[in-house]
Amino acid sequence: MARLPTDSPKLIILSIILVSSLFLVLDFNFGTFKPIKIIYKSSIIGFQTISNEFIRKPVSNFLNSSFNSSKLLEENISLKKNLIELEIENYLLTDKNILNQNFFSKNSSIFKDIKNQYVPATIKKFDIARYQCCDSHRVFMQTKDNYKIKNNQVVINKSGIVGQTIAITNNFFEVILLSDTKHKIPLKKEDFFCEGIGSGKPNEIYCILDSTLWNISLQINDIFVTSGFGGVFPPNVPIGQINKIDEINKDTKKITITLLARPSETNFFAVLHDD
Repeated sequence: MARLPTDSPKLIILSIILVSSLFLVLDFNFGTFKPIKIIYKSSIIGFQTISNEFIRKPVSNFLNSSFNSSKLLEENISLKKNLIELEIENYLLTDKNILNQNFFSKNSSIFKDIKNQYVPATIKKFDIARYQCCDSHRVFMQTKDNYKIKNNQVVINKSGIVGQTIAITNNFFEVILLSDTKHKIPLKKEDFFCEGIGSGKPNEIYCILDSTLWNISLQINDIFVTSGFGGVFPPNVPIGQINKIDEINKDTKKITITLLARPSETNFFAVLHDD
């Protein structure tokens, strides 16, 4: 026998409507649910306040701080680079021998000409550990806009000569430092001439004095300058000062010289034009 449908769903819906209406009447006339609404609104306001103070603001401040720090870091690097370039130019102006030409007589505008005497360069690879411990002292550098560098160009920093270019690739060039054991730089002290040989120690070279050939008295802190022999380094440029004199035998002495320019003091250098 078939079962007739009942009116149960309709009764449930009607009951819900009546109960809801009763709640609305009670709330409207007597404020029955007002405390619950207050608690709910308070909870929402509290959650928004906590979110604003402990989530949104800190995150926003962190992002702003990170952006500002990054921007300040870039500005500091740029300012430092500009400052060192000015110091390099000041060195070139102070010791015009380094330019290997009397460019001061070409034009009265010295500061206009000085920038044409060098190409700025930055370090791309410098093995400090190897520099501290071993015989090979090399640095890989790069110029702005990949300016074409040639072999045997003089490399300086703000304190003086650090080495010369020896190998060129498409994007980088290699610099052999004065302290490399395979490097020699012609030097002189008054009438005494010698080859400044890299010692393999940081910031140090040495000369050999044969007293049977040279009658000269050398003292600690005496300054050696370039002799100009060899055609790479210009003459009369201060290179370093004597820090030790060792007697090898009765006629021979080893003169240890501390270099004036330390390659590790900055990341910014200049390659001098050779023309």
